Amino acid sequence: MVFAQNPSIFLKKIIYFFFFYMIIEGVIRKWIFADYFREIYFIKDFFLIFIYVYALKFNYLFTSKLSKVITFVILIVCLLGSLGYNFESKNEILYYFIGLRSYWLYLPLTLIVMHLFKPNEIFKFFEINLYFILPLFILVYIQTVSSYQSVINSGYNSLVFNPERPSGYFTFTTQNVFYLIFLSICYYSTLLKTRNLSFIKIIYFTFINFMIFSIMILLKSRAVYLFLFCSIFYSFFFLLISDPIKKKLNKILFLLIATPLIFIISSKIFDKQYEFSVSRINTDTHDQMQFVNEYKNKKIIFLKETTVNTFCEENSSICRVINEIYFVSEIKKAKIFGHGIGAGTTPVMALKNQKNFSLGEVENYRIIQELGYIFGSLFVLTKFLVIIFLNIIFLIKFRKFTEYSPILVFISVQLAIGSITMSVSFISFIFWFCLGIFLRIFNKNFKESYQK
Repeated sequence: MVFAQNPSIFLKKIIYFFFFYMIIEGVIRKWIFADYFREIYFIKDFFLIFIYVYALKFNYLFTSKLSKVITFVILIVCLLGSLGYNFESKNEILYYFIGLRSYWLYLPLTLIVMHLFKPNEIFKFFEINLYFILPLFILVYIQTVSSYQSVINSGYNSLVFNPERPSGYFTFTTQNVFYLIFLSICYYSTLLKTRNLSFIKIIYFTFINFMIFSIMILLKSRAVYLFLFCSIFYSFFFLLISDPIKKKLNKILFLLIATPLIFIISSKIFDKQYEFSVSRINTDTHDQMQFVNEYKNKKIIFLKETTVNTFCEENSSICRVINEIYFVSEIKKAKIFGHGIGAGTTPVMALKNQKNFSLGEVENYRIIQELGYIFGSLFVLTKFLVIIFLNIIFLIKFRKFTEYSPILVFISVQLAIGSITMSVSFISFIFWFCLGIFLRIFNKNFKESYQK
């Protein structure tokens, strides 16, 4: 009766439940029912179907013009994405729908979140998530000091890929990286939302920050450094340009002075892991990058006589980012209508018994191969335009809501170079979930529902 009378409350509860299920799923697959890890992978679909049907029944999917526009655009992409399939067999039909699943499984969740949750509810949820940083830190530390072959690292049946890097609750490290990124969003958003930094709160935020930096170092991942440092920069930048500095001076000083000191302390305590992470910087094989091969003899104007090849040989990590953004060279290799939407995604490749990344490991490259050089290029360009639009609008109209800036960083980086259509893992889920949180600012009643 309570749920029937309060559908929004029930819907919020099952979405919260689903969020934690996406974390627990890895635990179930890795340590509890490892023999059924494939079957468990699809349980999330049934949860989502229930959430979507319930939300549709009580009109939480299409209650704004923005949600209707997004849905219309996605339907067009789905139709255009079918042109690459010949549908001469049942398998082709299966590949098409599995491909759609990889692309859009969590999209309706975005539409629900942007309509359902009030800002104060989201930031309360962020605060609650901060309590889960300590258990993650303990687990990651235990995984770090344990052997790669131990159950805590490899899981039962050696299910974990690359067990030499801590995977936390998940079945591979990258998901754990994105869980930490989400927790860092919760941390910086909570810090920016806090009105007054008392001594107790400073101690609390310092402790949380230490654990986040420590986990970051222990994970031995380069991507997490990019996200965290960009979040710090965005937080600092929007603090400076929002309200008068006097009101935010304590937060600015915390980000400017305390944060670097905490990072240094963490890097000294876990010096071996930090040195390993540093040693991985600029170790990418630059001569295999399409961007470098196309422009290797071109001279960089602002670096005098330095060629692209020379620069990328010394700064391969920077060039890797550029290479993942630059997609022009991939257009020449693609077919007019591509191989079909999702044809190169992990589930479809598994069904075809083909090698993963056959259509490209880089997200933007794969999309062009799947949708074709016309529609694939338009799709990728649209992603970049969305990044520019969101950042400009936020800067002009919403910059005083600084606590949304860490979310904006994450969305922007993921749209530019992240993997959001490759599979339906936690990586894709957390992007669409955060996108829904951010798009709430475009609701006409956002400022009225916002509570400082």
